[in-house]
Amino acid sequence: MITAVLDTNALASGFVRSNPAAVPVQIIDAWRNRGYQLVVSDHILTEFAHTLAAPYFGRRLTTSEISDIFAILDCHAITVDLTADNPSHCHAPGG
Repeated sequence: MITAVLDTNALASGFVRSNPAAVPVQIIDAWRNRGYQLVVSDHILTEFAHTLAAPYFGRRLTTSEISDIFAILDCHAITVDLTADNPSHCHAPGG
């Protein structure tokens, strides 16, 4: 099975579902249909919470919907610890 990490923008756009045909929505739907394993970290979840707290998302998701999103992630995503002390020191391949 494929294992994938999504950035917070993909997560947010996928869960808002304003356009069901949008790629981020399809990516989240594929995960919810067990098409791949989603991997998150506490860092990603914290950033995701901050993203959803923005006014844009506040107009599109209720507090209850946001709670449900985090409950789904908690139950079905794989949460891992970051292994690098400072990910900002990572370099692109060949760089």
